[in-house]
Amino acid sequence: MQRFPFAQRYLSSVVETLWLKVKRGVVEGEKGCGLGKGGSSARPVHLHVAQVNNQLFFVKSFTFQPIRLKASCGSTRSRNPLRLTDILIILVKPMHDAAARALLHKKLGDKGDKDGKDDKDNGIAELATALEHMPLALVQAAAYIRKRHLRRDKAACNSILITWQISFNHIRSTRQSAADLLSLKSFFDRKGIHEALLCNQNSRANKGEGRDGGKEEDRDEEWSIRGDNNNGVSAVSVDDGFEDDVLALQDYSFITATNANTFEMHSLVQLATRKWLENEGQLDRWREKFISNLCAELPTGQHENWQKFQALFPHARVALAQRPKNRESLEIWALLLYKAAWYALERGRADEAEQMSVVSMEVRRELFGQEHAQTLSSVDIVGLARTIGGKYEEAESITRQTLARSEKVLGPEHPSTLTSMSNLAGVLARQGKYEEAKSMNRQTLARSEKVLGPEHPSTLTSMSNLAGVLDSQGKYEEAESMNRQTLARSEKVHGFEHPSTLTNMGNLAVVLHSQGKYEEAESMNRQTLARSEKVHGFEHPSTLTNMGNLAVVLHSQGKYEEAESMKRQTLTRKEKVPGPNHPDTLMSVYCLAHLLSKIYRYVSATVLYSTLWPCKCLCPSQYRAHFPMFSTWSYWHYDESLLLYKRACAAYPTVLGEDHPTTRACRARNVSCSDQGLFDLI
Repeated sequence: MQRFPFAQRYLSSVVETLWLKVKRGVVEGEKGCGLGKGGSSARPVHLHVAQVNNQLFFVKSFTFQPIRLKASCGSTRSRNPLRLTDILIILVKPMHDAAARALLHKKLGDKGDKDGKDDKDNGIAELATALEHMPLALVQAAAYIRKRHLRRDKAACNSILITWQISFNHIRSTRQSAADLLSLKSFFDRKGIHEALLCNQNSRANKGEGRDGGKEEDRDEEWSIRGDNNNGVSAVSVDDGFEDDVLALQDYSFITATNANTFEMHSLVQLATRKWLENEGQLDRWREKFISNLCAELPTGQHENWQKFQALFPHARVALAQRPKNRESLEIWALLLYKAAWYALERGRADEAEQMSVVSMEVRRELFGQEHAQTLSSVDIVGLARTIGGKYEEAESITRQTLARSEKVLGPEHPSTLTSMSNLAGVLARQGKYEEAKSMNRQTLARSEKVLGPEHPSTLTSMSNLAGVLDSQGKYEEAESMNRQTLARSEKVHGFEHPSTLTNMGNLAVVLHSQGKYEEAESMNRQTLARSEKVHGFEHPSTLTNMGNLAVVLHSQGKYEEAESMKRQTLTRKEKVPGPNHPDTLMSVYCLAHLLSKIYRYVSATVLYSTLWPCKCLCPSQYRAHFPMFSTWSYWHYDESLLLYKRACAAYPTVLGEDHPTTRACRARNVSCSDQGLFDLI
């Protein structure tokens, strides 16, 4: 008791302490050197361990007896037990990023950069993030670096891993099913591990529905996810045993329950578990189990599944790096990545969609060949991802190949063939090849109405695509009529907030603007934007397109201030995603440049017409010399518009091509803004 106040004060301030899980009998063992053996039925207790002056102090969580273990044989114990309220238990949480980096600098013996600008270059920030800002891990890493000077030493002792191994071996010896559960969990993303992902999938059939509405990929094939009863891996089921396994892992702090059905693990625990599995030759078994469970739980990428998929997508990202070895698991892995790529595509994440779909395509080519239906489905996603990513030439090439093979293997009226036709027409339209795009869209629409019916989602997509091409060709009345039909059917089939309905609303608003129906176009654009922000979020490509369209309508109505604000927001977000050289981003650059030059001309013209009509032939440089007191604000717009025009004109030939209509129009406006007199532009 006399030593306990000191231990309490120490434990209140100590950072580098360690939690262990032992049996009561281990602590209250027989007399002798070290810790004795206790009965296996003893009730488990927690011990808090701290080292002070080469002596270990243990505090038990039930009776809280402080025990001092001397270096010599034997042990001494306090005779008077303490109650739970007699000790302060400190929970050591992860540090903030800045504090973690400061701790690393301190332990490494350098002052570091006060602003933290050099931390990214010297690896401090990356190391702190990798260790999840845990104080003990940070201190140990710094100590290792200083002692070893960044040289590897296989004999280096990592107390965290040793502690894990002791606890894991104990779990294996007392509850194998809990160790199996931990092995499975180690492959998932460390957060959001839902209970359904851990259940035995023996009775589940995994069907992947294709984007054309058929069953992916053979349309009648079911993916039956096998259990592991024959390969030495114990099944994990949702029953009392499962709950006991979870409690056992929680008691050892291997996992944490974030709610009733969801868990998370520390990345170091996952790393240690997978390393042990690798050493024991069990890594492939549990990787295959992880892939089969995740694939069985993943839905398709359709809108109605977005909420569920959003929670599972981080695990799909992890699965991308977990290529299995046997053929059946490879087939399941390819399907998993196909569904994940589909979801990423629908959410506007072109880079992730392309990465996942390319891997799925390559695996299926390896397993089934170039012309298999499953391979063609993956290739379709690759083409769409490249189209959305602005890689139009690559997208056109791969989509033409897919269409040719689909017509050969499946026939000209198969739903998958019609999907490939629609995809090709879309990428042609984006490249300004309107005649070919119109012809292909009309063929696709006619076949789709015949095969799938007038209200099938694929038919509505073909109608919408054709209307868009007609608008681009200046056939506004036909485009408006077709857009109104498509919107009415889409609202009936999908509802008012479905992504397809929102696309149709946006397309109709565009053709209304093209005809000068500004008020109706503005109203529809505002509705579309509000719904798109709700459904897609603020940075989805569709939302940004709607923002840009609304800004154009405001521009056309002379609402320059609101239009400028909205165009700047749109450009800022597009610079981030999809990127500064994406065609959609360059279109925002082009539109903002046009607006700024229009604002400049409007303001300047107002002054000139009212004060100096005879001098209307002055060029901008002459005007600046004659009216310095007025020109600061308007010339700032003029100068910025020139810079934006130059940026767009420099990038468009590479991105869209020299002969693309947008490239030619942008160059013409740039020349007009730069070279002509002020009032010749009005």
